[in-house]
Amino acid sequence: MRNTTSVISAEREEAVESRGSIKFHQMSDSMYKVYFQNGVELGDLVCKEDGYFSFWPYLRAGCWDAYVLRDISNLLDEINAPWEKIVNTQLALL
Repeated sequence: MRNTTSVISAEREEAVESRGSIKFHQMSDSMYKVYFQNGVELGDLVCKEDGYFSFWPYLRAGCWDAYVLRDISNLLDEINAPWEKIVNTQLALL
């Protein structure tokens, strides 16, 4: 089972960005790691076949409050915005 209590390593800390209660680190063009403000890993944002990113949480006991989930949702909207613009532009041409 995955260790869900790991924290952001020191070498990654400088590449980590913050949005509200969460931090995130881009691992590749198609994946981001998402952490709570204290460094605990929450899950990954992964680009699916349709070009949109989705949140894949790590399994763990407990719960997350609405403000954390809202911050994750806002981050997804921000990351998906450029692709959404391309999709909408192409659909407008039909």
